[in-house]
Amino acid sequence: MHSTRSCARKAHPRFLAFSGVVALFFLSGCGLAMDTDDRLARGEQALADGNARAAIIDAKDVLLNEPDNLRGRLLLGRASVAAGDGAGAEKDLRRAIELGAVATEVATDLGLALLMQGKFEEVLEQVPLEGLPDDDATATALRIHGDAYVGLDQPEAARQHFTRALQIRPDDIDAQLGIVGSHIADGNFTQAKAAVDHVLDSNADDPRAWLFSGSFNMRTRDYESAEANYRAAVELSENQEDTTSRILALAGLSESLLEQERTDDARPYVDTLVIDAPNAFQTKLLVARIAYADEDWTTAQQNLQQILRVAPKYRPAQVMLGAVHEQSGNLQQAEMYLSSAVASQPDDIRARQMLAQVQLDLRKDEEAQETLEAIVAGPNPDSLSLMMAARASLGQDNPDEAIAFLERNVEANPDNVDLKFQLAVTLLELGRPADAKAVTDAIDVSGSDEDAYKRDALVALQALGSGQTEL
Repeated sequence: MHSTRSCARKAHPRFLAFSGVVALFFLSGCGLAMDTDDRLARGEQALADGNARAAIIDAKDVLLNEPDNLRGRLLLGRASVAAGDGAGAEKDLRRAIELGAVATEVATDLGLALLMQGKFEEVLEQVPLEGLPDDDATATALRIHGDAYVGLDQPEAARQHFTRALQIRPDDIDAQLGIVGSHIADGNFTQAKAAVDHVLDSNADDPRAWLFSGSFNMRTRDYESAEANYRAAVELSENQEDTTSRILALAGLSESLLEQERTDDARPYVDTLVIDAPNAFQTKLLVARIAYADEDWTTAQQNLQQILRVAPKYRPAQVMLGAVHEQSGNLQQAEMYLSSAVASQPDDIRARQMLAQVQLDLRKDEEAQETLEAIVAGPNPDSLSLMMAARASLGQDNPDEAIAFLERNVEANPDNVDLKFQLAVTLLELGRPADAKAVTDAIDVSGSDEDAYKRDALVALQALGSGQTEL
């Protein structure tokens, strides 16, 4: 076999000259002979066409040799927003402002980058609502403020900003959906559902409508409907070459599958996000969730810490890192991260429950009681919180309070036989067999042999507790 070097020596000079022309042609076709302006123009067109990855490649190629190229920084920042990389986008957009970009012309891009990182206070402080280039920019800024207020759990303020945005752009679907989101934040799911259905009917070919419907169904824990919504959004965004919507749809689809404990089904979609949006917080969270399911605590921690190094107050990463530390046995670290998450979002019931569970495991019963107080003091506390509150009361040697929590749980869930058994067992353990018997006798076990067996066993224990030798 001849080497390529020996073949080159024997080639005819005219052939070599022709080969050089062909090589130059192909180099030009690959972009290697393009000047900076041509490369940036190509990247800007790619971004306009929805191809954020191509725009990022062109911008980075320019900035590799010209790190202070203003146009390149702007392109990279805006393309990073489209690719879901909020942290990278913020860095490049702020650098663009340092290089001379007019702050008001970059404001909405920067606002979107901050939203992606959960930096809601910074949005309100740093994204102006006046002095923007045109009405479209003003409407976008108002909508960004509305999203920030939703993130801060201030739905009324959010609605006001979304409404003002619609006064400028009546057909702005994002502002319409923002108002729906404010109703969800208010807990007004009936009105929100009607509004979501209306938007879907009017915008069936817009992936953003399906994305929002998926988000709504995730919030109401209808994960199968959410999955269907996200699949529709994926198909529409791919057909329309909408990079941003496609990334959001893939992330939502992955999350809906993980909530259904279909980890293997979610893997290929998360793998796609790792390629298409490697720096997006949502991608890192999803990688961490799959690692969590695999009990790969190292990979989970690495991805979550990458987020928190950039955005230390990013609540979803705090909550998940707390869960990872809990499962890996590092309860003190779990308590630290979950306490931070609850402090930043006091109304996050799931974070409170996780924190209370860790505190109970650490035998910090009083702290757990304080953590749960915001939930159980309300009119409709959930069953899990009431059970944990009862455990915290028992840990503080307050049996009457514990029984009161368990009785509230039974009253709120009259068809839940397990809660009645739990109340009866606790009464028996506290040396109150007569009270336990009264609860047990009221349990209907006609529809379950297992429940009947448990009741018979409990009756036997109650008899022994009462000093009876015969049943």
